[in-house]
Amino acid sequence: EKCGFALAGQTDRLVPADRKMYAIRDATATIEYIPLIVASIMSKKIAEGLNALIIDVKAGSGAFMQQLCDAENLAAELVKTGEKFKIKSRALISDMNRPLGKFIGNSVEVYEAVKILKGEKDRLTERTRELSLALTAHLIEIAGLAENYHAAMEICVNALDSGKAFELFLENVKLQGGEPQCVEKPETLLPENSLVIENEAPGFVTEINARKIGEAVCRMGGGRVKAEDRIDHSIGIELIADINDRVEKGDPLCRIFYSNRRPNEKDTEDIRNAFIIEEKAAESTDSLIMKVIS
Repeated sequence: EKCGFALAGQTDRLVPADRKMYAIRDATATIEYIPLIVASIMSKKIAEGLNALIIDVKAGSGAFMQQLCDAENLAAELVKTGEKFKIKSRALISDMNRPLGKFIGNSVEVYEAVKILKGEKDRLTERTRELSLALTAHLIEIAGLAENYHAAMEICVNALDSGKAFELFLENVKLQGGEPQCVEKPETLLPENSLVIENEAPGFVTEINARKIGEAVCRMGGGRVKAEDRIDHSIGIELIADINDRVEKGDPLCRIFYSNRRPNEKDTEDIRNAFIIEEKAAESTDSLIMKVIS
């Protein structure tokens, strides 16, 4: 009520049955079953009492839906379910064949988001900025706060570039009992320990496999392998090389952040192998927003 928005995760009071059902899905290997995904996602949204909803559906090697057709089916079902409950709904299908931005992991992704909100530019965070603006502009449009998508995008860019978006986020963190110093000085979110992964052969980076990197982060403790696993929020990866960059032997590809356990040889090798190095640059890269479904 005071700052205009809230951030929330699932609680014991918000669709508590979903948490129990998710544990069963995990045990029975039915996480990727579309009707159960729809039930899980939309039960939360409907219970919140929304009147407009934008959903980011990922497609590619790092997503649940690795095939575009599967992502399209999921997006269509999510939108259809929202509309049945009189929620104006739209889904964007975005590329997850590569990591979205510069960072992968919990605290480091928050670091990236705050840096974008503060207006700091970096070529490797541009995709995160682009997708965030697109999702927000679509939401403003369907909520009736702008005449069209172009006008909505102008509102978003102005809010971001003027610093208003950052000021509101900082206010929200204070109101929700967070630690404002993490927003004012986001570098405090980065762990002290890090390890640089170096390239082994000269060439061009033609692919960065999001799934391999994500699985390595999970194994190191930055995600859950089982529902009861505890997450080490300090674990993360910073990309240094991007797709189509020319890299020589010994050049840094990425940096692994950690707090306690130093990454083992398998972790570092899997992350290095996620970077595909070839003699020629890639001819083209997938567009970030692959499709809009409404």
